Amino acid sequence: MEKENFNIIKSKTLKKNPDGSTEAEKELVREITEIRQFGFKLGEGKTAEVFFSKTDPYVCYKIITDKSRYVNNVRREQEFLDKCQLISYVKAPKPLFCIISENFEALIMEKISGYSILEIIEKNLDLPENFDFGKFYKTLHNHLDSLHSANIYHRDLRPGNIIIDKQGTPWIIDFGDSSCDFDESTAYTRRIIKGGRITHQTLPRDEVVLDTTLRDLREYIHRKKSA
Repeated sequence: MEKENFNIIKSKTLKKNPDGSTEAEKELVREITEIRQFGFKLGEGKTAEVFFSKTDPYVCYKIITDKSRYVNNVRREQEFLDKCQLISYVKAPKPLFCIISENFEALIMEKISGYSILEIIEKNLDLPENFDFGKFYKTLHNHLDSLHSANIYHRDLRPGNIIIDKQGTPWIIDFGDSSCDFDESTAYTRRIIKGGRITHQTLPRDEVVLDTTLRDLREYIHRKKSA
């Protein structure tokens, strides 16, 4: 899908038909179905697969594969990404459009050029030239402080959800598990429905998960230098 054509679809759906016209929605569903069949997979997680189109490398498509484990729907995740665009210092993909059809849920958003910390470690990739771990560490914690000040709790800051771009800048992705809560004491409680019964799961705090992720990156850097 060419970038120009994508913008036409986005414009038709968002500006002329805020709720999504039948014609525009069908057109977008066709495009996403085609991408899922013939596009390039960027990666996959516990709830989704992410693709980008060969003809539109600046856009990626998150398609939900397991709704039972996906805490937010794509519309809710888009709202989180929209809020991130308004928060100073936070780097997160720009959301373009989301769609919930009978067959799938999909979130169309900006593709960040770079690699996740998980990819870098698993594929033994080089970090950007003159990468400054101390600056990276401080920047990510500033991002996190800004998110929490806006009452946004990511709740899944593992290595696969932090991207390092070519300039060594961190980007936070995948707000599928995120929560918006004014009470930090309940922000890390996830409600689970199993067999018709409601239970609650306590999640580790963002700071704890982030520090574990950064520790993994620091150990990787030391291994690379020692090799």
